[in-house]
Amino acid sequence: RRCARQRMTMCSRSVLLLVAVFVPTLVQSFASHIIDVPGLSDLLSPNAVVYYEDDNSEAIDTLVSTRFYTTPFEPRIPTILVLPAIVEDVQVSVRYAYDQSLDFGVVGGGHGVGGLGHTSGLLIDMSGLTAVSVDTAAGLTTYQTGNNIGTVDLASKESGVYSPNGNCPQVGVGAVLHGGYGAMTKTRGLSIDNVVAYQVVTRTGELLSVTAESDSELFWGLRGAASMLGVVTEITIRHFPVDDHYGGSIIFTNVSALPKLVAYVNDNALDQINEFHVRFSVFSAPPPAIIVVEVTLWGNGDAFAALGGKEAVINGLIAAGEVPIAVNTVAANAYYEQQSFLGPIVADAPRGFNEYALNSATTTSFPVAAAQVVADAFAGNVPLGTIFFLHGYGGAFSAVGASDTAYAGRDMKWDFVSQISFPPDVPEAAAAGLSSATDALHRAIEEAVGEQDLSPHGYLNWGMNEAAHIRKAFGDNLERLLELKQALDPTNFFHRTYDLGNVGA
Repeated sequence: RRCARQRMTMCSRSVLLLVAVFVPTLVQSFASHIIDVPGLSDLLSPNAVVYYEDDNSEAIDTLVSTRFYTTPFEPRIPTILVLPAIVEDVQVSVRYAYDQSLDFGVVGGGHGVGGLGHTSGLLIDMSGLTAVSVDTAAGLTTYQTGNNIGTVDLASKESGVYSPNGNCPQVGVGAVLHGGYGAMTKTRGLSIDNVVAYQVVTRTGELLSVTAESDSELFWGLRGAASMLGVVTEITIRHFPVDDHYGGSIIFTNVSALPKLVAYVNDNALDQINEFHVRFSVFSAPPPAIIVVEVTLWGNGDAFAALGGKEAVINGLIAAGEVPIAVNTVAANAYYEQQSFLGPIVADAPRGFNEYALNSATTTSFPVAAAQVVADAFAGNVPLGTIFFLHGYGGAFSAVGASDTAYAGRDMKWDFVSQISFPPDVPEAAAAGLSSATDALHRAIEEAVGEQDLSPHGYLNWGMNEAAHIRKAFGDNLERLLELKQALDPTNFFHRTYDLGNVGA
């Protein structure tokens, strides 16, 4: 099928316009159709919900289709859908699927882009497991994996702390199982670099509490490959105060600003300052193309003293763009506001299925020439729906050794993504043309970056379930990870998110 080789979409203003589904409301509307599944229903807790395809196809279709909106293939609709109310329901469901030799998948609390995790067998929807506990004395936050990033942020706000997570509130916290890129990555590292404990269900339904002390090898593997080894039901992660935050979002009204903004970052060596984080997003729709810059400056300001301080850096960035700005939300101690910037947009998000084509690459630098390629393309005739992202890395992210976690790609300083989304009823030939245009743009950007600066690694959350992308994410750690997989999951039961079992060393 077209685009099956293409990589997964990511959070953005155009395609990440899906707020986490309020599942209880949907469940209630179909409550009269819940039936018994022999050997499963009687083992679940009273508040767990089970749908069976033969009698509940409408309910399953609705619940599944509202969990993701962009996929390169026909969506998989499960035969059995379980919404657990307690962790023991997860254990029972996993063991049932394993004993019955059912294809198995699991989705978390947010969107399910790309259809990752979905199955035509038994699907667990974790969105009912949303407990969050903030322990300020220990400096730790513990949350169940039915949460999304926004709900964890809300639970943390009262305590004035944040745990390193992504920066899209509607993304499920399950995204952190493979990395967890966000507005603090250069300062604190990925989410997996800050996790201190996992609660995980094995293929036989056993519940394990895993720390570096209790099982160092499994803990190593879970930090980057968790969904391939079991079902993580709970994460305990370090948190940090937000009182040194200064940041927000700036919308530049003309794409011609992009090369100038990249030049400002490069010329002032901001990419070398660990306390400076930036993500550039270029959107083609609605025209004309615009740039959204999400920028965060952490710390007491000393890192920016040579540039005149935090406010001076932001003012310099705005001036460098040389075009009018439509929005500037940058402020001191505004972390939660920055995290929820997309909230009003996602409230009215369209649901359903779209198709897409996507390419991603990681680099050790991003030159102005590459930014100029992007600006010229978006100022010209790129198809509507085309999006470009540029994410900054380095700092604490790169300070972690390549073999310290299962995820290995610690050498990159930037990654960039070019993608397009389009309705599923676009004719085959037209869809192929849209995909080809996106491919051509990506190749042009890579050429401008230069082969010598392209990293051999990749960031797993930006990719589809394909062998080449998985190999890029784990690099030299792959053989060790496969040994762990063989010991814990020799039948490759957990394969619907990323299929580690069919990669090969």
